[in-house]
Amino acid sequence: MSDLSALARRHLWMHFTRLEGFGSGEVPIIARGEGCYVYDQHGKRYLDGLSGLFTVQVGHGRKELADAAAR
Repeated sequence: MSDLSALARRHLWMHFTRLEGFGSGEVPIIARGEGCYVYDQHGKRYLDGLSGLFTVQVGHGRKELADAAAR
């Protein structure tokens, strides 16, 4: 198990992890988001079906919204 995976298991809520992932030690670590997708540490793309719980419905990584908020 990588250091990053060990830290994730210890400190993060594993809402994208299937039960068998805990046994094998490999858990997906969401590294970034873009639009309606999130990507794990290996670049695998997932449709973010949980984004409504944590973000507004505009998606991830919207530069124009970040720029507007910074003004």
